[in-house]
Amino acid sequence: MLAQEVGKNLLSRLDWLKLDPQVIADMGCGTGELTGLLASRYPMARIIGIDHHPAMLAYARQQVAAPVDWLLADSARVPLPDHALGFIYSNFLLPWHTSVPNLFQEWRRLLRPNSLLMLSSLGPDTLQEWRDYLHPEDSLSMVDMHEMGDALMQLGFVDPVLEVEHYTLTYQDPTKFLHELTSCELLTVSSLVNSSPLRAAIQQRAEHGELTATFEVVYCHAWTPATEGYQQDEAGLARVPLSHLRRQIRGG
Repeated sequence: MLAQEVGKNLLSRLDWLKLDPQVIADMGCGTGELTGLLASRYPMARIIGIDHHPAMLAYARQQVAAPVDWLLADSARVPLPDHALGFIYSNFLLPWHTSVPNLFQEWRRLLRPNSLLMLSSLGPDTLQEWRDYLHPEDSLSMVDMHEMGDALMQLGFVDPVLEVEHYTLTYQDPTKFLHELTSCELLTVSSLVNSSPLRAAIQQRAEHGELTATFEVVYCHAWTPATEGYQQDEAGLARVPLSHLRRQIRGG
């Protein structure tokens, strides 16, 4: 599935960074596959898999053999103390959360100085070829790359790096297409029941080999600043001396 491919691509970006965190959280860990990969990459770290869905967390517990602490919690209200984490990893959580700024604010609270936030999300071009058929209730929180960067800086993160990639998946089977998009809530069941034009378009495009779904994927990482020299102006923008903008961090 696309989410797993994107999650692994996100992890591969760690090859560019020297990182030695002591405590890592996988926010919205889902099935736990990527949490297990984090545990393999950082065998000396404490890994915490966090998800708000009890059944998903139970599944992850069964599937992941690596030592992971599983925590049932909303990623915007995590029962951990301030500065408890040295690295937050999150794959495809943002679109399904009601308030991205609240999420970032909580993660800023949890991260220690000189720590890393790394995430992936979906941008507003997602399902662009189906825009005419979708209802407002089908719209998730698909934040534009520039808005995401601004939100991070306003909350005190520094040196954000964001990039966008577009993936287009082609489906042969309309049933599989519907199952994948409804299971991840990109389409709602109610919209399908009430939309004959949508169902007709899906069938027609499948017959012509044009049943596609485009996903705009945003990759992002940002840092928390060093405590010394950190300032925030009245607009909430972080002001950090260049000497503190480090690509290498240790501890956490």
